[in-house]
Amino acid sequence: MPFPYFDSLSAKNKRIYLASDRVKEIVLPEAALSGLAVKVRRLRAALSPGAGGTASHRNTEAACREITRAICESLCVAIPTVRVHEVRPTGDYGELHGLYTRWEDGRAKIEVWMRTAVNEQPVAFRTFLRTLAHEIGHHLDYVHLALADSFHTEGFFSRESSLVKQLLAAVPPARAPKRGERDLPPPDESSAQKMLRLRARLGLETPVEARRAAPDDATDPEASAPPRRGTQLSLLFVSEAGSELRDS
Repeated sequence: MPFPYFDSLSAKNKRIYLASDRVKEIVLPEAALSGLAVKVRRLRAALSPGAGGTASHRNTEAACREITRAICESLCVAIPTVRVHEVRPTGDYGELHGLYTRWEDGRAKIEVWMRTAVNEQPVAFRTFLRTLAHEIGHHLDYVHLALADSFHTEGFFSRESSLVKQLLAAVPPARAPKRGERDLPPPDESSAQKMLRLRARLGLETPVEARRAAPDDATDPEASAPPRRGTQLSLLFVSEAGSELRDS
């Protein structure tokens, strides 16, 4: 059954909506899955606090680019620009998790945020991976399914879930520490690292990684062309409704 906003769409957009709703999965080529598993493991490692107690922005962005490129290359479609930002922006709209922007000339950009707005802590790996898959899903609506627009439909969310399931299939869950392992410090642990470990044990916040300067904009679509009218699709968490919204 279509979502309630279906009734407010034009006849043309209703046809696009229904076409999207009919497609329930994106099947990635078997040959691509083993390589993707390696890249997904890199993403999980990048989001895990390192010796300094912080996740790596540089490695997280690199892993997101690798995953997006591998998916697009396996499906023989155009590859969007991918940018990872630090703390999720918030406002009256809620908390922004991800954003897909597409220009009329076919250029596209995926943006995702890797830290929560409240405590500025790294987003949980599976949650972050689903956000990335969500934005890739919007991109695939245009370049793989050849839809004229990308709507949140039941079919869209089924396709998102199918992508996440395939990405996680070859990635074993993180091993839980054995009894007695949890509190063992590394042999070369410094005083600062010890404080970070103890704060984490007590559930206290750790210092947030210093904001890095934005990377060179030479590969950013906005840097190579004047602003043009385009489409933006965002994944939000709205505290009141607890739902995802489409912005256009």
